[in-house]
Amino acid sequence: MKIITYPNPILTQKTTDVPLEFLKTKEYAKLIKNIIHTMHRADGIGLAAPQVNIGLRLCVVAQKADPTLKSDLVLINPFIRARSITQEKANEECLSIPQKEYLVPRYTWVSLDAMTTTGETYECRAEGYFARVLQHEIDHLDGVLILDRGTEKGIL
Repeated sequence: MKIITYPNPILTQKTTDVPLEFLKTKEYAKLIKNIIHTMHRADGIGLAAPQVNIGLRLCVVAQKADPTLKSDLVLINPFIRARSITQEKANEECLSIPQKEYLVPRYTWVSLDAMTTTGETYECRAEGYFARVLQHEIDHLDGVLILDRGTEKGIL
């Protein structure tokens, strides 16, 4: 799959929920496999569907984002249920805004709800770097980019 880069308009549009019926199709299984492959090929830590020109509310997060993950994480229709009051700023990069870095404030912890690849409920509370990655990917699903939240640090 090709990673879409800014200013492609799909990157700034809200996604639509993944229908439960879609989770049972061969097309869905192939899509997830391809998104994960694309993320790894680009050496990414996460990838959201809009970044591969798909307007569905799904994203993947690489296992290396958090040591407690047993495999890459697939999140279907995720939303942040709760967040910390405190925020921290850190440098972020984005596969859809290549060779640029932004200083972005993020909540120090988040709790989220989503579905797994089989349609089961998935809940998690994430802190630190893992929380930052989840917020970054969920922002993509809401049409929000790091350039909307942060300050450009320059070209890498």
